[in-house]
Amino acid sequence: MSRKIFGHKINSQCKQIAFNVYEYFRKKKLDPNSDEYQQDIPLNKTVANVTGLSEKTVSRIVQQGKLLKNNEKFKSPKKLKQSRRKRVEVDDFKKGVVRRKVTQYYTIFKKIPTLKSLNATLREDNVLYCGREYLRLLLHDLGFKFKKCGSKRKLLIEQPNITSWRWKYLNTIKKYRREGRHILYLDETYVNASHNVSKCWQSKDEHGVLSHIGKGERLIIIHCGGYTGFVDGALVIFKSKCKTGDYHDTMNFVNFSKWLNEKLMPNIPPNSVIVMDNAAYHSVRVEKKPTMASTKPEMQDWLRRHEVPFDDKLKKDDLSKLIKSHYTEDIYKIDELLKANGHEVLRLPPYHPDLNPIELVWGDIKRQLAEKSIDSNLDQKKNMLENLFAEYSAEKWEHCINHVIKVEDEYCEHDGVLDDVVDFIINVHDDSDNSDDGCFESEESSSTDIDMDISD
Repeated sequence: MSRKIFGHKINSQCKQIAFNVYEYFRKKKLDPNSDEYQQDIPLNKTVANVTGLSEKTVSRIVQQGKLLKNNEKFKSPKKLKQSRRKRVEVDDFKKGVVRRKVTQYYTIFKKIPTLKSLNATLREDNVLYCGREYLRLLLHDLGFKFKKCGSKRKLLIEQPNITSWRWKYLNTIKKYRREGRHILYLDETYVNASHNVSKCWQSKDEHGVLSHIGKGERLIIIHCGGYTGFVDGALVIFKSKCKTGDYHDTMNFVNFSKWLNEKLMPNIPPNSVIVMDNAAYHSVRVEKKPTMASTKPEMQDWLRRHEVPFDDKLKKDDLSKLIKSHYTEDIYKIDELLKANGHEVLRLPPYHPDLNPIELVWGDIKRQLAEKSIDSNLDQKKNMLENLFAEYSAEKWEHCINHVIKVEDEYCEHDGVLDDVVDFIINVHDDSDNSDDGCFESEESSSTDIDMDISD
């Protein structure tokens, strides 16, 4: 006899077997000469003893079997659909908060940040709700790495070149403010056709706003602004034709430089400072260092132009090592273009969108758009965006910039204290030749035809 089975769902095959056993013993019961069935034991109990099912389950299966018609089969119970876990959305502003929390562990809490403790702090402060593995990947994206320090303890340490870059940026922008320079912040963002509010008031009878199944097409937005508000005439909104998930793939050096020449520079004061990030199309080099993929004559020509002595008999591998050992400052085409028109470029350190106030402006405008654009198409969203940008006041811009200045002061204070807590080995000239060179080159040479209408 089988052991009783409790708490398990019975599929169609098991039901059919139980019913076949029932039919077998039912026929034996009707046969008076049969010794295989004891007449004094109930039929359902016999089937239950043989199959391991309960009598109640056998009874239910028998009732279902008697209702089946010719060639009709038992049905398995429906499987419960597992609800998909919601993807954790982390915008650029939250990334900046996470970065500062790590710094506060060293400078204020005087503790070593672990994934467990940092995750708990972020939850308590209503910053981020996620798992430890997600947080670990996020920290890597922000430029942190888990490595051994000099005391053999493991610490979560920010990459030294990023710390150095941030310190240089903070000192430079404070100098420009003391000089009274006109500082402008530029950036690109996007809006999906399905852009809408994520939450709304609902009841059992009123469902409120229904979210779209897909994201649909998207609008790419380019703009620039500062203390006096957005730059007049600099707004460009166009529909993306790119199928990838990254809106940066829609832009390239040609389109970006066209926007600078035709929309931005004619409308900004002379001697302005333009703050931008390090997107590939912002960072196309005037001259790229040769790599092992370059030809030997190209390597030799580069060394001659930079007056680096070498032997003509050297092989490519030796020439490559010689090129890497010679430091040259990166010169970008966008920087040279703006300098030729009397402007200065200041580049944000990597992974620091919290130092760009236009990120806060994007969030504010997208929030207003979501509240107004219920079931609106992409063309309607474009018209709404143009109105929102036109109505965005200089006072709001000033509020966002003042918030970023407070963040800058926090970084200055914490970085100064952090130098006394952890020994950083800072390599100011990080001259590693990696795949970024190829990335910049591809952005420049991209021939993607994008319908970017920048006409008035």
